[in-house]
Amino acid sequence: MMTGKFFSFRALLLALTAILAVSASAQVTVKGTVVDQDDEPIIGASVLEQGTATGTSTDIDGNFTLTVKSGKATLAVSYIGYESQKVALNGRTEITIKMKEDAGVNLDEVVVVGYGTQRRTDVTGSVASLSKDQMRESVVTNADQMLQGKIAGVQVTSNSGAPGGATSIRIRGAR
Repeated sequence: MMTGKFFSFRALLLALTAILAVSASAQVTVKGTVVDQDDEPIIGASVLEQGTATGTSTDIDGNFTLTVKSGKATLAVSYIGYESQKVALNGRTEITIKMKEDAGVNLDEVVVVGYGTQRRTDVTGSVASLSKDQMRESVVTNADQMLQGKIAGVQVTSNSGAPGGATSIRIRGAR
């Protein structure tokens, strides 16, 4: 009687081991490169397995390595200024992904703020910029002088009369 239970337990254990081995072998390691239209590597592009939280970023040469659930997985690739792409692996383990520039995103519309980046249209409050031509209008020795009198709401004052002395820059008020 004991042999029957032992035999059932061994059969169950063997079946479970076989299932785990099959599911573990279903994972595939994909190596690839993300490049732009001129075949230059894109550094820091996001590569995700679609439908999962598994992902990585490209290195300095545009290369990535990612372990996906199967050879039939689809990769979602994105980078700022480029159209997002979805690429089906179809059994491939090495892939080169060529990104296309996104004509709809104009980088002039992106504003860098102290805690991230935002679109210019989403920023509440005032945004001002100083063009190259405005910077070249006068001879200055430092950036403080370049800003002086050029942007509304920005006050640049010298703390002392000494050449090269410290300056204070106030933006929209005493604080």
